[in-house]
Amino acid sequence: MYAMLSGLTFGLGNTVFGLNCSQLGFWGSTYPGPIACLILLVNRMVQMCQNKSKTGSFIAYDNSNYWTKVEVSAETGGSDLDSPAMHHRRRLSTDTNSSKNDDENDNDYLAVLSSVGNDSNIEQPTYVFNYRNLIIASLTQAMPSLCGLVLVAYAFKFALMAGMNQGCIPSLFSVTSIYIAILFYFAFGEVISKPKIVGIAMMIPCVILLSLDKKVADEESDVTVHDMQIYGGIAVLFAVLAPLFWTTKAYFARKSIEAKLFITTKDLALDSALFHSSIQSVLFCIYLWFNSEGVSFSHFLQGQLTGAFFLMGGIFLMKGIETGPGGPVNALMSTQIIY
Repeated sequence: MYAMLSGLTFGLGNTVFGLNCSQLGFWGSTYPGPIACLILLVNRMVQMCQNKSKTGSFIAYDNSNYWTKVEVSAETGGSDLDSPAMHHRRRLSTDTNSSKNDDENDNDYLAVLSSVGNDSNIEQPTYVFNYRNLIIASLTQAMPSLCGLVLVAYAFKFALMAGMNQGCIPSLFSVTSIYIAILFYFAFGEVISKPKIVGIAMMIPCVILLSLDKKVADEESDVTVHDMQIYGGIAVLFAVLAPLFWTTKAYFARKSIEAKLFITTKDLALDSALFHSSIQSVLFCIYLWFNSEGVSFSHFLQGQLTGAFFLMGGIFLMKGIETGPGGPVNALMSTQIIY
């Protein structure tokens, strides 16, 4: 289900992206950034306001991906999990006969913290910033997405120069399932059934046939048939290289999920998308600053639609990787070529 939804949203995103933004190459890959960054920032601000109303702090330290509790009791040297407040919270969370809702439990927990705050033997929990999770979300999730999108932009651009149907480019992204099936087999011992192997293997002829597509030069153009063949080969090359970055992203996502480094896979997807879109937005602002010709409103709108579709696709894909084998999940995601 998640894989099919991912294929739908990525397919729509690639269709819109291939219209004009992709023809700008590297800078075109920055167009989807602003809308995704705005959506994610608003989402985080809403969460912070909810935390403030419940706990009195904008940051929910106990449920944060980026803050780790390290404080211990001053007298016993034990973990702060041994404090009366934490015992009370555990009782509230495990008492199945309690009729109180979560908000009431949180209020009771805060009241207990207040009542024990004057005890010299009890120290308030101390949290330190978790740089490891920041590195995981930014370098192993956000950066591969950005690098892959840059290659996608150039794949669409060279496909147009070669006279290829740009709809062929997303079909090449299906090799992602091959890469992931092989990597996940050796890394996680993930075995898929023979029918699925056959289905994934049938994607290989697609790459071969597209690379051998006969080119016909336009009489009014200076581009020769030989040039178009080179452009077509470059387009195919970029289209099959981009999935290597997505495979890297999927591998580290699975490692993080298994190690339970993040609260939920949704958090990992949203955080990596926030870092990704933030980098895109900064680069887009640089492009606006130095581009004397300005930006077409229609191109800008197409970029924002692309960003929204890609954001939804990334979330659906992360949920699919969590709940199913990586190879088949990405094979189902390749249904984007239909759209």
